Amino acid sequence: MDETTPEQDVDPTLAIAIGVAYTELQPLGRAISEAGYDFIVVRDARELENTPEAQRASVALCGRTGGDTAILAAYRLLRQRPALVTIGREGAMLAVGFDVAHPGPYGPTALASILRQRLPRPLLAPAEPTTPPPVVAPVVAPLPAPPLAAGVPSSSETNPLPRIAARAADTPPQPAPPSPDTPPGRSGQYLWFAGTAVLGLAVIIGLVLVINSFGQPAVLPAAPTDIPPTVVVLPTATPAPPPTATPPPPTATRVPTATPLPAGPLLVTVIQEVRPAQPAVGEPVEILVSVTNITDRPAQSFWVDLYIAPRREPAPLLPWSDIADSGSTWRVEALQPGETITLSSLAADVERSNFVGFAQPGSYRVYVLGDTYNEAFGDVDSSGGVVESPINVVVK
Repeated sequence: MDETTPEQDVDPTLAIAIGVAYTELQPLGRAISEAGYDFIVVRDARELENTPEAQRASVALCGRTGGDTAILAAYRLLRQRPALVTIGREGAMLAVGFDVAHPGPYGPTALASILRQRLPRPLLAPAEPTTPPPVVAPVVAPLPAPPLAAGVPSSSETNPLPRIAARAADTPPQPAPPSPDTPPGRSGQYLWFAGTAVLGLAVIIGLVLVINSFGQPAVLPAAPTDIPPTVVVLPTATPAPPPTATPPPPTATRVPTATPLPAGPLLVTVIQEVRPAQPAVGEPVEILVSVTNITDRPAQSFWVDLYIAPRREPAPLLPWSDIADSGSTWRVEALQPGETITLSSLAADVERSNFVGFAQPGSYRVYVLGDTYNEAFGDVDSSGGVVESPINVVVK
């Protein structure tokens, strides 16, 4: 069997569960499917060799029932080395391939949120490059060559550029024809020199035409007798008339600064009352919870959870269903600055709550957690994970 799997064979949206108990797999599989993953289940690691899809999974979830040796043996059979999560009664632990500060344990909802961040995001299509239009250089015809000595042909072409009228006194004298003894190299240098002068003259004429298009005259002085550098005199701008009224001096604008949020919990959540205070087994029980926004900003929608005898202390991203057998939850839509709202367990979210009373006598520790997922103030940590002091409820 090959030791490696080509990267293109790995499906980033495929997860596989190996040896996970049914009671732990049922809520876990539903949460991972809702996060966007396809889910396959292998009861025994020995079935991996007969499951081709296992070698394409990007996430592997192994049950901790068989111990670390069984987990390692199953993971070695996956030659693509996917991200590894171990599953037990207390929750999911991140083992390999995750850049998260805490390994866990996490419940199904929190684990699905972490796995959702591993899904690939579509890349934006690159913009097609635009080809700039070709730059066409103006073709400048050379000046007519002066008469050459006998035996050297002369050019019969004429300059197509328009002529500029000049005063008689400013007309430069025509150069004398070269003598028959002039070496051939001098004629080539003269032609190059004349072409350069014509190109400069063409640029000057272009500037004159551009300036004339703005309705202003352009002055082109006559050239001196040698190589004529032409000077173009640009028109001077007419100054604007002074304003008739003096505008008032600008006033300074004070930029408001945001009031910083206070340190500590931003939502104070307290268990107010248990009715009756000492309930009996099977008797309906109502627990009242108050939530107060102590900031100067309105709170957005958030969740509040009530935990009945949890297996560990509540913390952010741990709803009651992950660490307790009984509990209630409420969805608070908004809470204005300084506002307090009272919640009753008898009016909790029906689909996500199951607490109506106590089935066994004894002492139960009851917790409440405000803003379970830190949603109330956007990206600002509301410290909703700060747990208020729990209470003990004695059931007769």
